[in-house]
Amino acid sequence: IPNNEIWYETTNDTAIDDKYYNPNNNDGLNIISNTYKKGLGIIKFNGEVTKLRRGIFSGSWLKKVYLPSNLNIIGDGAFESCHRLEHITIPKGVTTISDEAFEFCGLRDITLPKGVTMIGKAAFKHCRDLHSIIIPDSVTVIGEKAFSYCSSLTSIVIPDAVTSIGGDAF
Repeated sequence: IPNNEIWYETTNDTAIDDKYYNPNNNDGLNIISNTYKKGLGIIKFNGEVTKLRRGIFSGSWLKKVYLPSNLNIIGDGAFESCHRLEHITIPKGVTTISDEAFEFCGLRDITLPKGVTMIGKAAFKHCRDLHSIIIPDSVTVIGEKAFSYCSSLTSIVIPDAVTSIGGDAF
């Protein structure tokens, strides 16, 4: 995936509507196109995407998301309330999963890449379909309520490197 693009699939097989994202507010980046053809959506920005801003896709009909390899931060609530989001590929460069990034999502399992150091408050809260998550040894902080109300979560291994676990994290 090019560093200035985000690829996606939706449950209704159409491009996500601009009501779900602000096309001119991603930390100085502007969206220059949003196309959807043959089951694949491509959002192109005018520069490299290193951070997803707060709520950029909140509430959208996303089903699958493919992020660029140069992404470092998934911002607060970036995918919050994407109830149909089942799969996301998080690139190796991501270091921070911010507060409420995936709260109320339909994720079933997720592997966080080595390099992630922080899982924010309520990052995966209310992901009721989440069965498993692999947390890498690089994680040192698991925020308050990070996995609260993940009623299908059957197994999680907390690495020795974790030095802080917030209240009601599980």
